[in-house]
Amino acid sequence: MVYILLGHLKGSLKRLPFLLLTLFFSHLSTLAQNTEREPIKAFWVIRDRLTTKKSVEEIVETAKNHGFNHLFAQVRGRGDAYYNSEIVMRSPLIQGRKFNPLKELLTLAHKENIKVHAWVNVYLLWSSEKKPKSKNHLLNQHPEWTARAYGDVVDAKKTHRQFKLQGTEGVYLSPGHPEVSKYLLAVFRELIEEYDIDGLHLDYVRYPGPEYGFNQAAMNSFREETGVDPEIFIENGEEISNIVGKESVEAFQRQWKNFKLRSISNLVISTRNLIKASGKKLLLTAAVKPNPVSAREQNYQNWVRWVMGGTLDYAVPMNYNADIREFTQNLESILTLVPPGKLIMGIGAFNQNHFDVESKIYKSKSEGIRDFIFFSYNELHNEEKYVKAIRRALE
Repeated sequence: MVYILLGHLKGSLKRLPFLLLTLFFSHLSTLAQNTEREPIKAFWVIRDRLTTKKSVEEIVETAKNHGFNHLFAQVRGRGDAYYNSEIVMRSPLIQGRKFNPLKELLTLAHKENIKVHAWVNVYLLWSSEKKPKSKNHLLNQHPEWTARAYGDVVDAKKTHRQFKLQGTEGVYLSPGHPEVSKYLLAVFRELIEEYDIDGLHLDYVRYPGPEYGFNQAAMNSFREETGVDPEIFIENGEEISNIVGKESVEAFQRQWKNFKLRSISNLVISTRNLIKASGKKLLLTAAVKPNPVSAREQNYQNWVRWVMGGTLDYAVPMNYNADIREFTQNLESILTLVPPGKLIMGIGAFNQNHFDVESKIYKSKSEGIRDFIFFSYNELHNEEKYVKAIRRALE
């Protein structure tokens, strides 16, 4: 056995120079691609700025005047559309029956050579205090599609106060429900095929927390796949461990975790396949938790694998920490796993002054990051001094 291992190692050592050269030239190729293009300078546009023609004109004007070349516009917010759709109900906040915010934004932005990414909230469906009134809203059509935490009711049956006490944003769709994935892919397909977008940006593409995953249809899928009922296994874990052993319990835990990881990863992979099938050259990005480890372990958002495997063109870490030390800690943990050329660094403009934002831009640039996005347009639009400082730091 030792000789077999040594022989295998010897073969690997012979190939080591070749592997190192391959990695080196691959890195050079990535660097070349990144330096050939203009750096991404973007801001997130929240949906409340997409309700009138005038507000859309102001978005493009702000971007043009301050050198921003990408806009990430929230066209699917809380289960409603800020574009004309055959699938998603139209937001009641849009003014004018014939006004199509996304189409207008694309027309105006493309005239100024500014790219537009359709920002979609994936699993987060509703977060307001009162539930949606329209019978056409997905929450009212399919409450059984919503996520469920262990020992709880589905999100559709919970109150706003319960979400606040629990520390989650609101009603989520269940990533493990087969019909949810079909629905979301239909939404994405429509945007890709019907609109001349430059990118699709996935937000809330995660579980709310580790206690989630117990939607009935999701559990049925897991049971069919493994023969194990996750609720019974968790409720009787200690007793089952005494009967079948600790290793069997640990094996179940791995299966359950991987099932939840796959539920989300499969959606992201299928979205990439939709883009490939369309023949369009548009970017696929995702707003992700800034700590890669907790993103994977707590929210089942395996974004490092997505970006390193080529499923995502860029990961967009939401590194909103106002404290420069916490910001830097996140940055360092990210860069141990992902090269800077695969990142668009997300910085919060809502919770810190422009001096703090500038310091974070300079710190990121010193680590090789060239692409930035700011949350959000609302702060940049209202503060001329603020946006000028950011522009100066980006140059």
